[in-house]
Amino acid sequence: MKVTLVGTNDRSGGAARAMYRLHLSLLSQGIESRILCLYKSTNDIHSNEIIKYNYPILSHQKFPFLVDLIEENRTPVSNTLFSYTDLHANIETHPLILDSDVINLHWTNFFLSVKDIGKLLYLNKKIIWTLHDEWAYTGGCHYTSGCNEFLNNCKNCIQVNSNITSLPELLFLEKNNNYSNDIELVAPSNWLAKKAKTSPLFKNSRVHVIANSLESDWFLRFDKGLIRNKFGFSSNCFVVGFGADSIIEKRKGISYLIEAFRILMLDQEWKSAFESKEIVFVFFGNYSDRNIELENFALHLGSFSDDREISEIYQMLDLFVIPSLEDNLPNTMLESMASSTPVLGFPVGGISETICHNENGFLTDSISANSLAKEIYRIWKDISVREKISEMAYRFAQNQFSSGNQAKAYIKLFIPNSEALRYQEEIDFVNKENLRSAINQKLNHIRTAYSRFISKAELKKRILNILFKSKFLNILMQKIISRTK
Repeated sequence: MKVTLVGTNDRSGGAARAMYRLHLSLLSQGIESRILCLYKSTNDIHSNEIIKYNYPILSHQKFPFLVDLIEENRTPVSNTLFSYTDLHANIETHPLILDSDVINLHWTNFFLSVKDIGKLLYLNKKIIWTLHDEWAYTGGCHYTSGCNEFLNNCKNCIQVNSNITSLPELLFLEKNNNYSNDIELVAPSNWLAKKAKTSPLFKNSRVHVIANSLESDWFLRFDKGLIRNKFGFSSNCFVVGFGADSIIEKRKGISYLIEAFRILMLDQEWKSAFESKEIVFVFFGNYSDRNIELENFALHLGSFSDDREISEIYQMLDLFVIPSLEDNLPNTMLESMASSTPVLGFPVGGISETICHNENGFLTDSISANSLAKEIYRIWKDISVREKISEMAYRFAQNQFSSGNQAKAYIKLFIPNSEALRYQEEIDFVNKENLRSAINQKLNHIRTAYSRFISKAELKKRILNILFKSKFLNILMQKIISRTK
């Protein structure tokens, strides 16, 4: 069986790491797995199985600076990614796709357009789409911030303002026009699976729940004292950690953690221990915009890509805090548990499904800074519970997130089931015509907004806008610019 995993990146970012881990799991089970990606960074023994995709020379973009237009028109509700891809990759003609029995889509934003996904459905191959966030069934947001407008065609988006309100409607209509119930979904959490199933776009699709996995190396144990010495911390201090791909992303809840530390500093015993460095707070991950108040409490260790280094950081901690307000099945939670470090989180999404309070981790009793502070304080004072949960978290991760379990579950999906009749959507030509008409109407609105945006831009951006509309010229210009730096 030949399986091609498709993603924007091969290993960079949480979704890409999850895809790469699945790739290794499938290889270990004898499946001929390959990755087709837009950006390749892997240079190891498996790099030959990872193919970098090159756009056809005649590919072009309608809106080269659409990302800038979107960012200029975001509301304060969320700073999580909101995306629309208008460049068509046409991967349906790629040899790796044509040679596949199964195509497993992952995080493909800024790589595949909705039209590209639709074209794959005409290849008569099994299409499995592994969701890593909510974008597949929304009008462009990757997490909805509690909004349910995806149930109503995203007509009243709360994450963009009125200047581009047609964009989420346009994207939702395009998905409705190109998707089919022949796409099967995999969600790493029940939370994400249930939300996808309620969407009008996937209400008749098969949706499966398969957790992400970790490589066996994540379960190796290191000397905690040596690691702490390496980072300059004493062996007997209480080290609390937080980590994310983007520290400043609102839904990751760093503001709740800062507020929790403010509350803890009101306690004289905690304050005294903190000032004498018996309590240490560290964080790691991409930290583009500095937060001075955060730095008053915490030390930024940096951003890491090497799994061993990240595992050492987890094992150095006494507690890993993940105050996400929305989350699927975060890699940080899995990695911390596999590293024998207890996790404390809010009772949301895949976090509350995975963690059983006081058994394999900790959950607050509400989504609030007070609850977070209270639980951190309790865990600090109770060394025995930390030791017990540390061991239980490790065992749970071994049982639930092994690569073998994940691979076998996916292989069962990949094998066609002759007993189950796949749902074949009857084409309603009148409805399709209405959809195309609505799409053109919304597209004209975006063209107008984009033209207005470009006309006010600096001369350099206006020139680049013309040049970047051709993917060939885009690549050529990028090479020229890089050489002149």
